[in-house]
Amino acid sequence: MVREAALEQTEEGLVPAGEGWFVLNTREARWFERGSQGVGPSLQGAGRTSGSSGWA
Repeated sequence: MVREAALEQTEEGLVPAGEGWFVLNTREARWFERGSQGVGPSLQGAGRTSGSSGWA
């Protein structure tokens, strides 16, 4: 069973602090510039990649 990941508050916004699932309001997420693609939220912790993401 996959566990819930804790969320950590940073100066830039909330980020997951470990492995697992999480629910996050994108207004509270860390955002960054994506060059010519504009800006977007970072839904992964530092150095992590996501196997899948879902939006509702």
